[in-house]
Amino acid sequence: TMLENLEKSLTSYFNSLTEGNYDLEYVSRRRRIGTTHHRIGLDSQWYIGAYSKYLTLLISKLSTFPNESSEHLKNMLVAITKIIFFDIGLSVDTYLEAREAKIQRMSVQLSELNNIAVNLANSMDVDDLLMEVMKGSVNLTGAYASCIALYSPEEKCFHKYATYGLPDEFVKKMVFRVGGLAESVFADESYIISNDREICAHKLSKLTRDEGVKCFICLPLTSRTKRLGL
Repeated sequence: TMLENLEKSLTSYFNSLTEGNYDLEYVSRRRRIGTTHHRIGLDSQWYIGAYSKYLTLLISKLSTFPNESSEHLKNMLVAITKIIFFDIGLSVDTYLEAREAKIQRMSVQLSELNNIAVNLANSMDVDDLLMEVMKGSVNLTGAYASCIALYSPEEKCFHKYATYGLPDEFVKKMVFRVGGLAESVFADESYIISNDREICAHKLSKLTRDEGVKCFICLPLTSRTKRLGL
């Protein structure tokens, strides 16, 4: 599980604290670890709590050294404490930097939403509206492409679609087959993620894989109680 893997990586990392090499590579590695912890949702309190547990166990271990003088043990403890506080400082700094970056991303997203609203209000053409929505969704999510497919209740199929960021050759081969992923999302009004990971029930098609797509998400497009497409 993720928690077990995290515990293993932390154990390995804490063991490296006492190796005595605290150069730029150590700082860089520590910042990468802190960024990863922030991304998966571990706050700084959790990490400092892990340090507290590690330090408690380490001090208990030091007290079992029978051949060490009290002065030597004290110096060892002071050195270890310095190392840990240095590392905690790196941890807090990483979390603050990650939080600032998150706030900046949110600011950019709000600005993009405002741009979409302005552009939609100034356009009456359906194709232009679709293009603005797709361009905005790409900017908001960091995806490299987007597609909107509109559903016709009369024809009972996806009768119109527009794309942004996809090459013409790819678009020409796109199909919305009967009973496929698109119809499933439209009927259930729930999203589906497609990729080639083992845990994913919806694997990529040959077309998307050949294009270099690693993952995509399919979402229902609705207006109040009316289903419009994907």
